[in-house]
Amino acid sequence: MIQSVPVSAEMREAARLEAARRRAYIVQHFQVGHFGQADTDVLGFLGEFAARQFLNIPWRSGIREDYLVPDSYDLLVAGLRLDVKTESIPRERLEAVVRGIVPRDGLYASRWVNVGQASLLTKYDAVFFGAVARIPVDEVIEWFPLGWIPSHLVAEHSVVGRGATAAFAIPASDLNTPASLQALLDAKR
Repeated sequence: MIQSVPVSAEMREAARLEAARRRAYIVQHFQVGHFGQADTDVLGFLGEFAARQFLNIPWRSGIREDYLVPDSYDLLVAGLRLDVKTESIPRERLEAVVRGIVPRDGLYASRWVNVGQASLLTKYDAVFFGAVARIPVDEVIEWFPLGWIPSHLVAEHSVVGRGATAAFAIPASDLNTPASLQALLDAKR
């Protein structure tokens, strides 16, 4: 069974509001071709909210008072600092990615961390990856946890792309399961 986290209309509305509030102070690292910057920002907040839900944390608990400075991590759970990365994947490929049945060299077989964010990896203990169907962000109704990796291992992976799009490519087989993150955090609580 594929586990997903429901994304409510309230979460989508809050994500759009928080993205607009943050945009006034903080410029994000990158933009993807299939979404504008505003929707890319909203997707990031949706992922953070859904990750909280997945980890049994009230999703609203991460909404900040202000965004005058960038945060050091997305979630702090049981002393563990997490960065959440959410990507959109075309619907016709999403199920295979979530089930982990994409060949190691196949399309969407790896999770990416932008090389421009390498210096930030020391601020996190782990990077937690998730995905949504590539549809308009205002229509997203579920988020899929894909796995996690200790942040110090990210830079050991191959770099794909170049310039602003260069990223560490982390094969799905190198990720720990979402359930193992839940278990680790439960043991620390």
